[in-house]
Amino acid sequence: MTHEPGSQFPLSLEHEALASVNYLTRLVEPETGFTFFDVYLTDPAEAAHDWPDFLDVPGRSAEAAALVRHITGRDVETETAFFSRIYSFQEDDGWFWRPETTVTRHEMHPEEQALVLGALLSRAIGDDDAEAQGRLTRLVDALAAWAAPVGPFGSMTLRSVVRAHEAFGSRSARSFIERVTQRLTEEQPLFRSDGTFAGHVHSHLHAAAGLAEAGRVLGCDAVVEWMDRVFRAMRDRSTDFGFIPELTERDDDVIACETCCIMDYIHLAIALTRAGHTEYFDDIERTVRNHLVESRVQHGDWLPASPDAMDDQLIRRRGVQRDVIGAYAGWSSPNHILAYDEFLPPAWLKTSDLAPIYLHKVRALQNCCSPSGAKALYLAWQHASVVEGSTLRINLLLDRALPEAEVRGGEPWEGTVSVRLDAPLTVAMRLPRGVSPKAVAAAVGDRPVPLTPRDGYVETPKLDSGVTVLFSYPLHERTESAVIGNEGYHQYEYTVRWRGSTVLSVEPGENACLGRSRLMDQPVRLYYGKEGPHPLYQRAGLLAGSPSHRHLHVSRGPGVW
Repeated sequence: MTHEPGSQFPLSLEHEALASVNYLTRLVEPETGFTFFDVYLTDPAEAAHDWPDFLDVPGRSAEAAALVRHITGRDVETETAFFSRIYSFQEDDGWFWRPETTVTRHEMHPEEQALVLGALLSRAIGDDDAEAQGRLTRLVDALAAWAAPVGPFGSMTLRSVVRAHEAFGSRSARSFIERVTQRLTEEQPLFRSDGTFAGHVHSHLHAAAGLAEAGRVLGCDAVVEWMDRVFRAMRDRSTDFGFIPELTERDDDVIACETCCIMDYIHLAIALTRAGHTEYFDDIERTVRNHLVESRVQHGDWLPASPDAMDDQLIRRRGVQRDVIGAYAGWSSPNHILAYDEFLPPAWLKTSDLAPIYLHKVRALQNCCSPSGAKALYLAWQHASVVEGSTLRINLLLDRALPEAEVRGGEPWEGTVSVRLDAPLTVAMRLPRGVSPKAVAAAVGDRPVPLTPRDGYVETPKLDSGVTVLFSYPLHERTESAVIGNEGYHQYEYTVRWRGSTVLSVEPGENACLGRSRLMDQPVRLYYGKEGPHPLYQRAGLLAGSPSHRHLHVSRGPGVW
């Protein structure tokens, strides 16, 4: 994002959520909810319908549209079309099936049930919607009668079933949770004892979040602590600013961050905070402030366009530059929206005659990630500040409006959090990393407020409704190095400049511009240096001028996640 003097705003999760609406309403057939999974770096750029566009991406998009509505109070005009699309694929057995089409077979895929479950929960809980609740019950019952899933993709169902159990108390959900937890931790463990794993990060972290939630609900502390090791192992393989690799232990030179992985990383961290690991709110905030928001497509200038472009039945070529704005990166590097040039493998296709549509084209975006960006924003927004009993807990030092209080953060300009109370509350603010309790002050007007350190927070006495309390703390600047890369292959170095929890710049070293991908016959172009599509962290003007806060929507509904 480029920042101009005089136009500075502290990070607003609501504003970020609204910025995804362009993608949610444009890169889709708006009447039918038929999305475009693939975006290719062709000339002109192409967006293609693909097999994930029947349940995967519409399911994610339905949930994202509903969650954006809950964050902002504004409708997303394609939400109804997304839900209608996925509803049309639920069959009498309760499962959601892909239809038989040119690009799909009539099949049920467990991971797609997980994505539909998220959509159903967004309305079943968030809106108390009877149809979503009925469809959710049918699907959970089908899952409960199913053999426990094997592997990370099928295990993605667990997280949503735990949430359904907590919200609606389903006995069939409880039996599924118990059976799957046993399968994934005792019979066929997904993770090594030290928390590491090899392969697809999105599905593994999705499953880990489910296991962390299941361990809490079932009272299995050993499962929770195992998932804590998973989080710590993944954090060691990521950067402090939220670059989460798409694959672990990959045996080639390419490494990229998938926004789906950022979302799951945040969700796993939140699951662990519920079990007492509140120190992970610091990791969540650094990820959200930096690589999550930087992964959003700001413009389409990096994609070729042609005024003479024509659309085909499965391919859109007109307006792709405009339509991708608000999408999220499928394969970012630390400083570009795309990390490397790579093609889809032939095994991706239903039949070989589809090759001209999908193969031998550089993939620019995969739109499983775009709705995941909006969901990640919701997760951060829901848990940023919460009222527990008579205490307001400020977990993320970001703007948030609740019926009982309005919270405004001052980073990266100044180390402040301002809280206006609309109810009598004690206020507990999380200590930023590296800040001691003695370095934090609080005041109501000119009157100092005493603070008590407690479990990583500083806590005020109970304050009256109508007062505004201002917390202040030192905001440190530092410069550090970050290195990414698969072990035994090319490594890529960066210099990262921080102010508080905000990255001000990411400068690449003399990184390789060509490397080997196991999917390609020839070396591929890499974007880990200065040159590449859609540069990220364009924050040179961020600290110039005076910041102004944006309007906040006060949400009164129940939290979905």
